[in-house]
Amino acid sequence: MKKVVILGAGTGGTVMANLLHKRLDKKDWSITVIDKDNVDYYQPGFLFIPFGFYTGDQITKQKSKFIPKGVEFIVSEVERVDPWSNLVVLPDGKKITYDFLIMATGAEIAPEKKAPGCVACLCHTSVRGFYQTCGGQQAGGVAGRAGDQDRHAFQRRTHRRSS
Repeated sequence: MKKVVILGAGTGGTVMANLLHKRLDKKDWSITVIDKDNVDYYQPGFLFIPFGFYTGDQITKQKSKFIPKGVEFIVSEVERVDPWSNLVVLPDGKKITYDFLIMATGAEIAPEKKAPGCVACLCHTSVRGFYQTCGGQQAGGVAGRAGDQDRHAFQRRTHRRSS
């Protein structure tokens, strides 16, 4: 049996797990997804928190809900990857072999890492804190109008080109 290991259960990892699960013969293939936690944040949803469209709880889901049945899901950090031995080693010493490795670890949001010169409004300890306080005060309903104006200007430019 051939083994696919996917590191990361964000958008890229779950899309690959679902596509491969549908297309590969389950008698010949096994799929394992490894991610350091089971909480998924719908990142575009953070933009809507200051306007009251979503709450923090509404933009979080369990990653395991997006992993198809029959795909192994391991919640763990990865200690190291040994590409010469086709091996993923977990912090508890568990070793997972693979024939194919997909690295879909994505970006890591680290608001706690503050840049030098960071102003007080932007120095929050969580993404939610920023959007619930500072982001909401700065955005204040102007974005919708500016977005519509930009969209209409773009439509006018593209319409002229096509005529």
